[in-house]
Amino acid sequence: MTVLPACYCLLLPKHPAVTHPMRIPLLSAGEARVRVVVEVMLKPEILDPQGGAVLSALPRLGVSGVRSVRQGKRFELDVDGEPDMEQIHQIAHGFLSNPVIEDYTVHLRAEYP
Repeated sequence: MTVLPACYCLLLPKHPAVTHPMRIPLLSAGEARVRVVVEVMLKPEILDPQGGAVLSALPRLGVSGVRSVRQGKRFELDVDGEPDMEQIHQIAHGFLSNPVIEDYTVHLRAEYP
């Protein structure tokens, strides 16, 4: 178990799509640097031709045992201070993903100076 120094703060999620609270190192005067990771994937009911092409190529490369491949996108947003999760979700929903055919998840990662 890792013991965190007292100079850490705890960010609590404001949106249910955020997977867990995150400990973030304090930089100065209560500010923190955070990397917000937005992962965008096609919804399960949407056909994924790129994933299918990779899956069909794997046996030709000598790879076996892979049952499924899904292609997605990853965006990393570096934010100073505590991120405004409502704004992050607006960006993810309205700009980074197509909500008709894609789902997204948001993760927080502490960044060091």
